[in-house]
Amino acid sequence: MALSRNKSYVHAPNLKPFIGLTMHEMLEERVKKNPDREMLVFVGDNERVTFAEFKTRVIDLAAGFLLKLGLRRGDRIAVIGANHVELPLITAAARAIGVGVANLLLGHTPQTFKNIISRAECWSTPPFSVNCLE
Repeated sequence: MALSRNKSYVHAPNLKPFIGLTMHEMLEERVKKNPDREMLVFVGDNERVTFAEFKTRVIDLAAGFLLKLGLRRGDRIAVIGANHVELPLITAAARAIGVGVANLLLGHTPQTFKNIISRAECWSTPPFSVNCLE
């Protein structure tokens, strides 16, 4: 999966040097170093995901789900989710293809959902639109 070299970042003064990698590039490094090491553990779901498994699932999701929706680099989506493996997978897949993500919490009010989605100018398709929150 080809990634853009155009990066944006904020790096405040710090003793640690700026890494200079996108999230996907950092994942690539971790997969090379420790492919079988656990990256995510969701005890409540009894699910453990290694770096290699996560990368495979991210690429599959980016290609098979996000691209089929017609999402393109520069688009933005909002994701409402709980603490389950799907949330980091969707977020990582979207970011891998250059799609911005606004993560929403289940505890947010409908007004907060609307404000975040509107400010982020998120892509929507019925029935997943701001209007459905009214």
